[in-house]
Amino acid sequence: MRIRLKNYLVFRLSIAIVFFCPAINLALADDPPSDPTFQTSADKNWEYSQSIKYSRGKYGTSQESETYEADTVLQRDFNNADISVTIPSLWQTGNITASDSGREIINKKVVKTTSSSTISPTISGLGDIAFNASYYLFEENKSAPLDVTLTSYLKAPTASSRKGLGTGEWDGGPGVGFTKRIIDNIKAIADASFTFDGRVKGEDTKDQVSLDAGLEYDLSSKAIASVKYEYANATAKGSAQSEDIALSLDYNINDDWKINGEVAIGLSNGSPDESYLLGASVKFDGGFLGGLLSSHPYSSSMTDFEAAASPFDTINDRIISDPLYLPLKSQFYGATAYTYGLSKSNNFNYKGSKTGNSSTDANTFAQTLLYGVTDKLTMRLTDSYEFTKAFRALSSTGSSSTSNNDGFNNPTIGTTWRAVDQSAFPADLDLTLNISPNSFKDKEAGGGQNGTVASGNQPVTLSTAIGREMKDFTISGVFTTIYAGNRYYESLTNNSNYYEQQYFNYTFALNTQTRFTERLSLNLGSGYTITDKGYATNLTTGTKFVATLGNTLDFNAALNYHIIPNKLVGSLTYTYDDFSASKSTYPTAASDTSTKNHNANIFGARVLYLF
Repeated sequence: MRIRLKNYLVFRLSIAIVFFCPAINLALADDPPSDPTFQTSADKNWEYSQSIKYSRGKYGTSQESETYEADTVLQRDFNNADISVTIPSLWQTGNITASDSGREIINKKVVKTTSSSTISPTISGLGDIAFNASYYLFEENKSAPLDVTLTSYLKAPTASSRKGLGTGEWDGGPGVGFTKRIIDNIKAIADASFTFDGRVKGEDTKDQVSLDAGLEYDLSSKAIASVKYEYANATAKGSAQSEDIALSLDYNINDDWKINGEVAIGLSNGSPDESYLLGASVKFDGGFLGGLLSSHPYSSSMTDFEAAASPFDTINDRIISDPLYLPLKSQFYGATAYTYGLSKSNNFNYKGSKTGNSSTDANTFAQTLLYGVTDKLTMRLTDSYEFTKAFRALSSTGSSSTSNNDGFNNPTIGTTWRAVDQSAFPADLDLTLNISPNSFKDKEAGGGQNGTVASGNQPVTLSTAIGREMKDFTISGVFTTIYAGNRYYESLTNNSNYYEQQYFNYTFALNTQTRFTERLSLNLGSGYTITDKGYATNLTTGTKFVATLGNTLDFNAALNYHIIPNKLVGSLTYTYDDFSASKSTYPTAASDTSTKNHNANIFGARVLYLF
């Protein structure tokens, strides 16, 4: 199986933004209501909260289970709306999977997940990330007899379905909330929502309706207590509906800080017997995240570099060879590059005996174009043409074979947004989304026929980069999530068609540039890619196999010279990739193979230009 891309989240974020668009547009269009409940201070429009929840119960079984959930929430408030993202972390022990995180109760000591794999009774990891939006439609003191809030919800399948932490499917839907003041200090509250649950293959599931109703009491100007009855129907056949009574208390320490707690008592087998929550939140002004689109006096020259007195003085020059470079508004940036790569590896059979060795020569021509939509928003288009020659020698017979793959890779279309600039904060923060549409057929060479180099799985990547640019040194840390969709490809060796399930990869990288003079600089960097397993099927024969690909450690360097300062730069580049052992596992053990001692050296040259 061909080595896959090193690579999701911007794709999910973009869907969430589209989902929330109506609420955001309405929020920005309307004047702020006069009721303090709906008012948002202009300089306190962000809120960060952290909570931990403990649940315990038997869920109608003979064995007790415990669940801990830690939620991190970031919320942006508008005049009469808000949007938020929730990132949960889960830890659970017992004989069930928790229904409140999108999973269903299974009465077994060893949990059988929706993907038909088995896991231990103790599981932990990242939960399903959720996006929420609220729009305050009416307020009681004006033209309506009660407060009405419209909500929307979207859950992304970031939790591992193989571990049993999630279903591996998208969920989402609308909701509505009502508040009616009964007397001065007491309000009646009610909420209803409908969730379209993603259908899990082989599972008899249905959508979910959630309802709650209760009373809210103002204990003082700083404290609010509430009691609610909560109901949700079961989403899986044979499971019980969820019912509980929840008591909560919110206390405002001051204008910015708030703490809250909740105790819930289960009323059905679909709910925990008891659960406890404790959380805290803080509001902060727009200096960090609120003024994201403010303009700054950037320049494509290197005037800051020339004026800086100390090597560690911060500068705002956009240096085109720098790891943090983005073009200014209306500027075009181009990078034309050539690389030659040589990779080598040893092959082994299921007994661990060496069966041969492989090597691949790869020649790649790449072109990248960037355009500055604004000083903080950049559009990107990249494509490359590659031709490779793969050589394989067999130890047992001494025979060898050669195959070739060539053609265009799928183009990459992307955007980078400088969410935070170091002129207003100690570091730059960039968010990048790239999508590679499946434009070319995916064929693996064989039988005397050339294959293609296109990946076939339409990867989507989301990168978050944070860095600091100083006179003589730049440092940047990057985290990239890569989502590769379902892949269909053809092997010309055996004229069979294959199917590979979607997967995620994750990359952590550190990039630097040291500037010796205005013209001469050196880039050094390193990265580590965590590679997911590939679950594949030979559609022609029906044979299934699992490809466990090696993680990758890479080191890279570039020596840059400004032929025309900050207009035309020439670079010599080098990258070394070290892959951990990989293997392919088949239903018949004798067919298993593995690859070890796999590494690659990649040499190249590039020209960078700005116009």
